[in-house]
Amino acid sequence: AFAKKVAALGFNLAILGQNEERLNKTALTLHEINSQVRVITIKADLSGDPEKVTQEVIQQLEGLDISILYFNAGFGAYELAASPTENTLRQFRSNIVTHQYLFQALYPKLVKRKLNGIRRGAVLFTSSVGAYFGAPGAIVYSATKAYLGHLGECLATEAEYYGIDVLSLYPAGVNSGFAERIKNVKFPKAVEKYGQKPDNVADLALRGLGRVTRVDSGFQAIIIRIVTKLIDANVMIKLLQKVMPGFLRDMNLLPIRQTENIIE
Repeated sequence: AFAKKVAALGFNLAILGQNEERLNKTALTLHEINSQVRVITIKADLSGDPEKVTQEVIQQLEGLDISILYFNAGFGAYELAASPTENTLRQFRSNIVTHQYLFQALYPKLVKRKLNGIRRGAVLFTSSVGAYFGAPGAIVYSATKAYLGHLGECLATEAEYYGIDVLSLYPAGVNSGFAERIKNVKFPKAVEKYGQKPDNVADLALRGLGRVTRVDSGFQAIIIRIVTKLIDANVMIKLLQKVMPGFLRDMNLLPIRQTENIIE
């Protein structure tokens, strides 16, 4: 959705994704929105070897004048820390390690960029409402998103000196197909019912850029942000411990027998 917005504004784009078919469809859509923009598609799996992936991506961006960096890719794996799979490590590599490699390779180029003698540009990070608290069944996902959002907020303290705007976006549920791609989990119907439209989230990001550093997207995100400010972290953890067994059982992450043992 963000790519569509900036294409309409006349920006050329380089879009990165794991699914080549989706990348090509997105490129066609962007050309339909604005036939004058140039769109580069980069197929890459951020959960792979970070150094190799970064090298391949940077090679395809060689020589381009990049003014906006958007670290939006996310890998979601819902599973217990007691029974992790390779997906947990893939999630960690995708959401933190490779993002950091790419950031470290690309951000210095943005700092050196000049337009009419003035340095300028922008960096955006997509975090998640899950970053506010350790969501049972998604503790690694929550932690990786907390890192990414906080990276943006910390970066903002330096970036202003170089004329670079930074925004960390904390969306609640978004109807982007993300939940549907996680096959082993049964999400509550409310997730889709109260989910935001991707266009609304993209609009918030664009409106906030250059004005604020942190944006909460969706009424759920705003409510949870307020709650976590009012309630001490230790109390919040105790509350999550109480609801954890039933919550995980409803999401098909915890067998009934295990749930009963935990309750006892």
